[in-house]
Amino acid sequence: MNRNNMSNGVGIEENDYMLDEFLTRHRVFSHARIGEVLREERARSQAAVDARLKRLRQSGRIGRIRRELYYAVPPGENAEPWWLA
Repeated sequence: MNRNNMSNGVGIEENDYMLDEFLTRHRVFSHARIGEVLREERARSQAAVDARLKRLRQSGRIGRIRRELYYAVPPGENAEPWWLA
């Protein structure tokens, strides 16, 4: 089954298995590394990757430590970094 197939009406936003797995396994990661994962799920331009990261930050799934360095927020936890809590 092709996870990126839009014919079933489910877009990549609702069906991002590789991203979920990546965020579960990596608490801290670089912009370049998550960009690779997002491109593996679906061919994306750099602008599309940046927009997706912005949406992930706004939704609270990831947080930013500094420029191009992020942390994953486990489900049910606050997006505030654990070292500030």
